Amino acid sequence: MIPHEELVTGIRLCRRNVKILLRDAHALYKRRSYGHAASLGIIAMEEYAKQMILAAKYNYPDRFESEVRDAFVDHDLKIQVALHWLREVSVGQFPTVLTDEKIEELQLWMAGKLKTARASCIYVDYQKPHGWYDPNDPSFREFARNQIHYVEEVTRKTDRWLSRLLTGKHNATRS
Repeated sequence: MIPHEELVTGIRLCRRNVKILLRDAHALYKRRSYGHAASLGIIAMEEYAKQMILAAKYNYPDRFESEVRDAFVDHDLKIQVALHWLREVSVGQFPTVLTDEKIEELQLWMAGKLKTARASCIYVDYQKPHGWYDPNDPSFREFARNQIHYVEEVTRKTDRWLSRLLTGKHNATRS
């Protein structure tokens, strides 16, 4: 268990790391290394989720123990948390014809796809029947651009709240 007073340090480290990962993803994108840029974008998404899990634990010291433990090992969990926050900050931007259950099902499916994409965007691989996967293939361009954009968007929209939390100006009730 991470001591409560250490959570703020972890949140700040994750926050800084997200910014560095996104900066590096942009640099790779500009050099047309689209697969590598997309992979770093996914890793930035996971690191973003870790900071949000740590923030939840900070805000509610008696809760989220297993999520904090899993935030350091479970890639699916981190991607699901990031997708949840993307959905939360995007309220009103997407059609609301889906039920919450369907959205959660899609988040699980998408988490698996992003986890797979993270690896296939960084390594040369061969899989039947598709053949070779080349992380430098220009077809990764749009995926990389979108991945970087989504992580930047969700971090931008939650940054003010997180800043208030880190400076003690957040007035959430702790349980």
